[in-house]
Amino acid sequence: MEISKELEHKIHFLLSKGKKIEAVKLVKNTTNCGLKEAKDFVDSFSPAQFRSSGVPTPDMEVELRSLVQQGKKIEAVKLYKDRTGAGLKDSLVYIESLIEKAKPLTPNPGIKSRETQLEDIVKQQEKELKPRSGCFIATACYGDYSAPEVLVLRTFRDQELMTSVLGRAFVRFYYVVSPFFARQLDRSDVAKHLLRKHLLNGMVNRLSNKRK
Repeated sequence: MEISKELEHKIHFLLSKGKKIEAVKLVKNTTNCGLKEAKDFVDSFSPAQFRSSGVPTPDMEVELRSLVQQGKKIEAVKLYKDRTGAGLKDSLVYIESLIEKAKPLTPNPGIKSRETQLEDIVKQQEKELKPRSGCFIATACYGDYSAPEVLVLRTFRDQELMTSVLGRAFVRFYYVVSPFFARQLDRSDVAKHLLRKHLLNGMVNRLSNKRK
């Protein structure tokens, strides 16, 4: 009887779990053969012959990937070698291929996400603690350091807040607490919309009208 590699995998898996009856039923239903023929096939099924193919079963594949993710390369190689009967070199090549697949995709270094841009602003602001960068929360809400609304708020900071002792103290306090809130806001479009609608837009309009 000729069967597919996929069916071989399933038979091997069931037999490895001691589920011989389920294996017989699987062969019978898949090949449409008689019950006796299916039983004889399962009885004559050779796991050793199957292992020589070097192809892991689905459950073993899960174990191997788990070991790879934990950084247990040697354990993964040994498991593959013992379970499939493959040589050490072939086992090592297979595990290294899994490690390569598990590596995260490297983003294009020339393209920064909005969250990365925000992180850059935060790091620069925390490093200098000077009124030269944008407002974290406003930048997160309006999505751009150069947005007109952000420019209005920066102008208010530089021309009014920074001219008094209390204003400068507030700005420094803002530098300390706002990076955390800005990061959280940048992950929620709903929160940004509500903050723009109920607070920032009103402040920007009042400041803009005041300057006219």
